[in-house]
Amino acid sequence: MLWEIKKLMLRWQWVVVIVVTLLIVNAAMLFSVVDRQLSEYLVYGDGLENVYSQIEGTMTSDQISWIIEERDRLNGIIDSGDYSTEDNQFGTYTGWVYADCNLLNKIYDEVKYSFEYAVFARSVQESAQEILNRLSSIGNFADSKYYGQMMEAFRGRNVAAFYRTDGYVEYFEYAFSNLCILLLTTLVITTLFSEEREIRMDVILRLTSKGMVKARNHKLVTAFVFTVLIVMLFSIEDYVLFAYFYHFRGLMNPLYAIPEFQNTAFNLTISGSLLINLILKVVGTSTFTTFLLAASAVARSNLSALVIGGALLVICIVLNTVAPQISFVPLMNAMDQSKEFSYQVVWQTFVQMFLSIVAIITTCLLDSIKNRQK
Repeated sequence: MLWEIKKLMLRWQWVVVIVVTLLIVNAAMLFSVVDRQLSEYLVYGDGLENVYSQIEGTMTSDQISWIIEERDRLNGIIDSGDYSTEDNQFGTYTGWVYADCNLLNKIYDEVKYSFEYAVFARSVQESAQEILNRLSSIGNFADSKYYGQMMEAFRGRNVAAFYRTDGYVEYFEYAFSNLCILLLTTLVITTLFSEEREIRMDVILRLTSKGMVKARNHKLVTAFVFTVLIVMLFSIEDYVLFAYFYHFRGLMNPLYAIPEFQNTAFNLTISGSLLINLILKVVGTSTFTTFLLAASAVARSNLSALVIGGALLVICIVLNTVAPQISFVPLMNAMDQSKEFSYQVVWQTFVQMFLSIVAIITTCLLDSIKNRQK
């Protein structure tokens, strides 16, 4: 394995250049996306954070009463038409009464969602129970399982604390860094096996009793270590930048505290979903890594390996468009696939793990066959 790491180190200059370049490009793309999303909040200025700071935390009757009273007061002023349109008005949160009204209406809807979620969850559970009983009575056990899972998933759900959740959905949906990861793994991983045949190192390894097997195992380990490090590097960059721009908080709140995840099947905390999202991103990228290793094992030169790897990248992107259920790409944004009640992401995880095992076995067989050829 040390030899494989040394080979990467010999190419560290261009690897580092590509990594740094892609990190910069990813940061620029992320900033452009966030800038468009946050532009609608610019009118609120510091008032946005000031209002949130007054009501965030465990929900109490005082918080609920305050947001209702403020909302009603501002709506009354706007409805009366008796308000100033000048800038920096005294006694306002944002500097404008009209902007205050829009802000309080926005936050009121968010607080109402959190406060009433327990009622919503009970209604879903009761409806699922009713449908389950009806399906069971007619012997439809296939659909009964689905509604039984729904009934159990929504049992006891409750949002006890209110926090601003802006940015989490955007983070889970952001996918440009995935393209950077796949491009980088394509450029680095595809030459792990082909390079030794190109420089005829395989001839030397063939003379040793276990040299080929050890070299192959070291390549596999090196490939997966590199994959994990790259995924973590870009994931950390994404999270730090999104957290900085959106001021992430409420990490211990349940995932369904985010309105877009109202119907999610998973009773995870937001922090737990961030961790699962990272793990499944590693799983999805590792599947692609195994495909690249197989391509490298069959290629006789670095150029041909890169061509095959590039073709695989294009095929995988197209496959994600026409048949996402068997593609590894959705796992790279796993939580974004979990907004509705479905365990599809679990099934996809097992499929990709199976494909990874098949690809690893194929890589070993192809490498053995190639190295036996004179």
